[in-house]
Amino acid sequence: MIYEWSEAKEEKSVNALIDLFNTLFASQNVILMHSDSEPEYFAATYDKPARIAFAHGFFASALHEISHWCIAGQARRLLDDFGYWYAADGRNQDEQLAFERVEIKPQALECLFSLACHRPFRVSQDNIFATFDTSSSTFAADVYKQA
Repeated sequence: MIYEWSEAKEEKSVNALIDLFNTLFASQNVILMHSDSEPEYFAATYDKPARIAFAHGFFASALHEISHWCIAGQARRLLDDFGYWYAADGRNQDEQLAFERVEIKPQALECLFSLACHRPFRVSQDNIFATFDTSSSTFAADVYKQA
């Protein structure tokens, strides 16, 4: 299948996804929203709903963050960023292995959401500036096996 992309089409798709999510999950006191920076989850407060902020208006980022929300469960949804540890790009080998262990399920769910939306999916090790060889990682296979 060939995926055609245009900025206008992408914005329309992203806005439709936001509207759909915010309508379907209104009773969960959570909203999906654009972020001009990195993705982040903000737990609900007494005067604000929980907010799933996805990166730079990217549809794939929205699906990925929705995946984290789906997997997090009620207890983790009470914590900013679901209480997860995160080290930015440039992780060492031990940090990368820890990252991959916790990312298998969210990326598997994102893969399924992408297929349902007729969108391409790419496994992401999210470590472009790694200082070690990541080519022997089984992460991609693990994600697809989980999906």
